[in-house]
Amino acid sequence: MEKVETTAELQAAVQAKAKNVDALIMAAAVADFRPADYAASKIKKTDDGPSPVITLERNPDIGLFGLQVGRYPSRPLAMSRIRSR
Repeated sequence: MEKVETTAELQAAVQAKAKNVDALIMAAAVADFRPADYAASKIKKTDDGPSPVITLERNPDIGLFGLQVGRYPSRPLAMSRIRSR
């Protein structure tokens, strides 16, 4: 088991581990989007200031490895498809 905090860390961990296995079982639910910028400290409100705007960016899709194996009739074909992703 490897602990990660971000989708980017999860993607890197999956790619590193998936190179040397025949099957990969995952249980993770990551958000489709993440904040584009992070504040170093709390964003304080002001009585007369505008509300903050939070810009989002897409997270990468990483959870398709295990689903691909069932789509292909032979193991080598399935594995070549997974490795090509």
